[in-house]
Formats: sequence, structure tokens, C-alpha cells
Amino acid sequence: MESALYFYLPQTHELQVALLTLISIGVLTVGISIFLLIRPKVLPSQLLRLLLPMTLFFVGIISLASATLNGLALRSLYPIKLYAQSMLLEGRVVRYSSIRNAYLLNDEQVSPLNPQVVNSHEYFLTIEENGGKVTRISEEYYPVQQILAQLKEVIGKASSPPSTQ
Repeated sequence: MESALYFYLPQTHELQVALLTLISIGVLTVGISIFLLIRPKVLPSQLLRLLLPMTLFFVGIISLASATLNGLALRSLYPIKLYAQSMLLEGRVVRYSSIRNAYLLNDEQVSPLNPQVVNSHEYFLTIEENGGKVTRISEEYYPVQQILAQLKEVIGKASSPPSTQ
């Protein structure tokens, strides 16, 4: 395959920090709860000897489950590569001729109390293919406006006939 004209890696620093934090919290709290169950004389009252290890264990299990889901989300982010005639999207090759439409979608989250107030908004690069497959890429991880501009530029070059001078 020819060399990529444009190459984008997902910005996953925040996901990686969250993953390591959740794993650390989970291992630490489960370890402390096991220690407290093995050595019951550490805590003075019977209520603390039962409730504290149980609470720490639940916190640990919840944080490890969240770390697992966070890790799965991290694994689903692939690099995006734009070539002269195709692009690598979600680990698969998509030819420009099979792309029906590419546009930015503005997802606005409105306040539940006042619908006129927009709490946050996020742009998604939406790529519709001829077969009906729709792929959305979030601006949280990729520079979607730059990708769209360069995608349209590359598609324009790929669809125009070569000039003969």
C-alpha cells in the first residue's frame, strides 16, 4: 500500500490516566479489604470489622469494572490514515468511491430544566458509506474539522481526472 498522505492518532491521554487511576484504586482497596479481613484485630468495633472491608471491596470491584470498560473503549480507537484512493478507518480500508457523504454533526446537550440553555456540545465527523454503514468520529479524540477538510481535499483530487499538459 502507498504511503499515507495524512495520519491521525487518537488523543488518549485522559483515558490512559483514568485507566491507571481506576486500576490503582481497585487494587489498593481490594488489598486493604483483604488485609482487614485477615487481621480482624486491627479495627476496634465489630461493626467496623464487617462494614469497612465490605465497603472497600465494593469500591475496588466497581473501580476495576470501570477500568475494564475504560480499557475496552481505549482499544476501540484506531489511527486514521488518508491515502490517495482510500482511507484506513476503524482498522478497515474504505475506498473514497464508496463514501456517500462526510459532514460534521454538532451534538448539543441541553439542560433538562431549561431547554434553551446548552450545557455542552461536541462535534462528530460523520462518514456515510454507500452500503449504509455510518461511522462517527468524536472531536474528543481526533481533530475532526482538520480531518474533514483534508478528506474533502483528497477526495476532490481522487475524483478529478489527471491533467495532461
